Amino acid sequence: MAELNELEQRIGVSFERKELLQQALTHRSYLNEDRRWSVGHNERLEFLGDTVVDMLVAHYLFQHFPEKTEGMLSRAKSNIVSNINLGRVGKKLGLLDHLKIARGTRAEPRNALHHIASSTYEALIGAVYLDRGVEAARGVVESTLFGTELDDTVDQQDPKGLLQQLTQAQWGVAPTYITMKLSGAEHRPRFVARAYLKGSLIGAGGGTSEKQATAAAAQEALTNRGWEQKLRR
Repeated sequence: MAELNELEQRIGVSFERKELLQQALTHRSYLNEDRRWSVGHNERLEFLGDTVVDMLVAHYLFQHFPEKTEGMLSRAKSNIVSNINLGRVGKKLGLLDHLKIARGTRAEPRNALHHIASSTYEALIGAVYLDRGVEAARGVVESTLFGTELDDTVDQQDPKGLLQQLTQAQWGVAPTYITMKLSGAEHRPRFVARAYLKGSLIGAGGGTSEKQATAAAAQEALTNRGWEQKLRR
């Protein structure tokens, strides 16, 4: 229980019903190892927390960025509540260290554990919401999901940022790009770019500038390989 007290201090919430925190930190697989575990697993809390996080993030963006369009806010929200980002935050909070999970499941590949960290974060927010109410949940969400880079997140339209966010979380490396200028009218040059990940070609695209071409290559990598869906629910 002392370890849970440390987590409570980290998120700034002291649970009245400790069993809710224990449930949020219990993966379904653990019940197969400990039949006597009585608080259950966290999937229902994850379901609730998913909605709570979405609502609180949307409300925060709506209030703090009145000049931004609906499309910009939607993209920002999708980035913030993506499995990739929530998994990163969940790991930073040390949720996997506190999580009760079967030994075999803990040994799964890195990307599977990243998804589990994301789900555990949502379950934690669901537990905070049930135990201490929406304002406590808002405090945890705002302190863990929003930082100094938020303006860049809201303004982000370039798929290069999305691709880098995904590849760094999944494989620990960023994509690289090779661009070349094709012949064409001097006032309207044409560039082509190829995106590579660990030496393998993952996308290609063109445009009237290097920036457009590399963005097109990144978008092709996200779309054609289905990676864009990993940044969404």
